[in-house]
Amino acid sequence: MKTERRNYPRRLMAGKDVFVLDHCSGKVGTLRDLSVSGLQLSYPPDQSTCNQWTLIDIFTGERERIVISGLTCEMVYDVASLAENDKFSGSNVRLCGVCFNGLTDGQKDNLNKLLSDVTTA
Repeated sequence: MKTERRNYPRRLMAGKDVFVLDHCSGKVGTLRDLSVSGLQLSYPPDQSTCNQWTLIDIFTGERERIVISGLTCEMVYDVASLAENDKFSGSNVRLCGVCFNGLTDGQKDNLNKLLSDVTTA
């Protein structure tokens, strides 16, 4: 069994579609799990764009309502995976983990609200 090294546990998304927009490439990924210090997202691979995930917005599918904007991040990993929605589907997706850098008080408040609204323990 792996030892959890994160300071804050990640919480899985609970049914609501929440998305992440990369300012560098314009690529949109699906938020998979979230904590006060970072997140994991999945996105379809694309050879033609760079995906830095260093400046992101988090928004819901409800009329593309932005929940948190201008989050500065540092990419921790970006790996290929064949699993989608926790099931082996055979379709290519990439999993990316980022940690947040220098959140403002407003971003922290919005992040805590998002954690309570759309995640499961």
